[in-house]
Amino acid sequence: MSEIKYRHGDLFDYIPGFLDNHPTKNICISHIVNNVGAFGAGFASAVRVRYPCVAEAYRNYWPWYSLGELMIVDTDYQSHDGRVAVANLFAQDGLPSKTNQHPLNYSALQTSLGALAEVLEETTEDWEIWMP
Repeated sequence: MSEIKYRHGDLFDYIPGFLDNHPTKNICISHIVNNVGAFGAGFASAVRVRYPCVAEAYRNYWPWYSLGELMIVDTDYQSHDGRVAVANLFAQDGLPSKTNQHPLNYSALQTSLGALAEVLEETTEDWEIWMP
């Protein structure tokens, strides 16, 4: 298992410098998404602004996914031989509300993270997983 590194600030600000210093590595930004077709708040909003193709893929796939699924979308960001992909982890059941104060489904999160691990273990590329 690799070391966990904590960074403070905007995750996206770290990408250019990281890929410049690690030209053969790839970054997989993993984040939790909901099952209601909304991709407009929180970290998903930042992803949508920087990588519109990720939000578009999510919306094109909705409503055919289930909790626990995984969607990996390649972005158009590339530096040297490294690139950036985004992993949408379908682990939020609905949106936060008075009646749904904790929409995170831990079982679905475990399943989607397991699927991500399997996908990245099967590749010959060097990936680093980044999470907000």
